Amino acid sequence: MSTVVVQDLEQFPRVELVNYYCPGGFHPVHLNDTFKNGQYRVINKLGYGSYGTVWLVYDTILKRYASLKILAAEVSDSYSEITVIQHLQQHATGSGKEYVVEIFDFFQHTGPNGLHHCIVMEVLGPPISSDIEKIYPDEAFPIEVAKRISAQISHGLAYIHTAGIVHGDLHMSNILLHSPIISSWTSDSDFEKYFGRPRQRPLTLLGTDELAAPSPHIPSYLVFVNNRNSLLKLCLSDPTQIHVKICDFGEAFIPTMQLTPLPPRGIPIFYAAPEVIFGDPSGLPADIWALAVLICYIIEGGFIFSSYRGIRKEVIKSMVLTLGKLPERWWFSWEERSEWFNEDGEWWKNGVKIFPKSNGSGGKPKGGGGEIATLNEITRRMIKYDPKERASIDEVIEWMNQNGWFVN
Repeated sequence: MSTVVVQDLEQFPRVELVNYYCPGGFHPVHLNDTFKNGQYRVINKLGYGSYGTVWLVYDTILKRYASLKILAAEVSDSYSEITVIQHLQQHATGSGKEYVVEIFDFFQHTGPNGLHHCIVMEVLGPPISSDIEKIYPDEAFPIEVAKRISAQISHGLAYIHTAGIVHGDLHMSNILLHSPIISSWTSDSDFEKYFGRPRQRPLTLLGTDELAAPSPHIPSYLVFVNNRNSLLKLCLSDPTQIHVKICDFGEAFIPTMQLTPLPPRGIPIFYAAPEVIFGDPSGLPADIWALAVLICYIIEGGFIFSSYRGIRKEVIKSMVLTLGKLPERWWFSWEERSEWFNEDGEWWKNGVKIFPKSNGSGGKPKGGGGEIATLNEITRRMIKYDPKERASIDEVIEWMNQNGWFVN
């Protein structure tokens, strides 16, 4: 097996930040490790993020496979994800539950790096941000598939909102494909066919060929996340049966419970509502803004508010070009405004007023003028500067029903 260095501050391809294996950080996991008194046995790695790692496990008691998310120790001390999920399970009502990831179990695990909260969930497919050009040559979802996915996400969000929960991180990577075939698999080999065999690389010391000395804080080897194009093909094999689920409540919060003074700010800048960008308290309407951006990306293939590499000031500039001058409290706190605008919100360059076209979304429309025109009707109601003026999720779904955007 080839080796990697333990001291590198960069993220290796398909592996988590190695230096976060330390007291307070990630829990070191090895294949065949067990958790919760042997109930969960580690089979493979499914993914990772800023807050933890995710593993494919086998439940030896219930005789089924599941996904195990192990949160970093320092995050677990103040983390509200489990509280939010428990609140969701107890208080969410109505339809849409089938478009939200199913949570099986919670427990705590003490390891060399601290106490870790653990969440056991159903096994899902890849995110809709995956390489769909492997399935669709034009690198975009067919319009009917895109409408179905958008409707399912909206119904899932409606279910979340009935519990008063703000998801807070609604974007392409947090919408996972689902196939009922996955839940029918009964052996490790079934999963290897689509998830690949575990790929391991031992750790070495920086600048040497020597294996890292054994340490309780770091794993003996890293497990890489495999390419899952075959799983993507499975989940998208029948356009009439495509099913997605909202996952990852790591940024979720409940405004009425004030679980945090202000919600976390981890959502990608392209999806962030202005109140989130400018640090104001936010609530359910912030999800509506993110949903509008998400739907437009799924349908049109581009962001409503464009920016080079997600630069904050350029996203705000795009907002102003698309929606007009920001409300005063944000306008005067935005220090870079004079790079493009005068104090009336007009775009000036070298003292000359110019009239740019609205950015709109950056993608190439693929559903025909009629589809895009009707989408713009609801989008305009979802991206109002004033959160109180934005459409509710129920209004979004009502519009979808009236325009033939159905979940099935």
